[in-house]
Amino acid sequence: SRKFPDITVAVDSNRVRGVQKILELKPETGVIILDDGYQHRKLTPGFSILLTDYNRLMTKDHLLPYGNLREPVHNSHRADIIIITKSPETISPMQKRIFVKEIRKAPFQTLYFTSIKYFHPVPVFNNKKIYPFRYDHEKKMDCGIILVTGIANPYPLLEFIKVNFCETEHLQFEDHHSFTSNDIGRISAALKKLKSTLKFVFTTEKDAVRLRGFANIAEPLRSLLYYIPIGIDFPNNDKEDFDNLIVNYVRKNKRNNRVSERKRHS
Repeated sequence: SRKFPDITVAVDSNRVRGVQKILELKPETGVIILDDGYQHRKLTPGFSILLTDYNRLMTKDHLLPYGNLREPVHNSHRADIIIITKSPETISPMQKRIFVKEIRKAPFQTLYFTSIKYFHPVPVFNNKKIYPFRYDHEKKMDCGIILVTGIANPYPLLEFIKVNFCETEHLQFEDHHSFTSNDIGRISAALKKLKSTLKFVFTTEKDAVRLRGFANIAEPLRSLLYYIPIGIDFPNNDKEDFDNLIVNYVRKNKRNNRVSERKRHS
């Protein structure tokens, strides 16, 4: 909601009830996007996008609790689009063909590869003074970084930090971790142990939201906390193709269009 203030965000473990409530409170709603809605079978989506991690393909994963899958791989046939996320930027055509063969998509499905793009650090709090970070793949920045993560797979980000900064330490917490005062103390202690003269604490955009809950984080830690915004890169013209698939579907099927058409015919 902070990132997209014009979009209504709703949370309900019962997705059917949640959708009904949205339509009750916001009857003008034309499109509803479900996050992690694939396994909510009581709702029948008009369009499904299935994500699978390049480093842990669904075809090589297992059902919970042994693996991370919430339903069998063969149910991937319900998706309209399959995206292999966190792919290397330098992935070759040969590697792509291997992955396409492994996924075994249906003829009606579209498969995309995406990679993560990391942007320059942003202060977690509204700092008056912002350090001018600049990534240079030929030369590491001469400063120390404590990376604080509470996400499922922090390793691509950790690798990126190691490539761009001279000294890196990682404080890894469980996915969806709620930070405590003791955690803040651990972060401060780790920061003091860094050998670099110039040092900062980096975290993810999701973890930054949780850390903002600690309004009493003291200086100097408060001014040294930054998060790394991320973006998604599609190779070649795939981004335009992907956008067109989504936009064309929405234009043809959004709720208000159907309501308007019914009114015209009545």
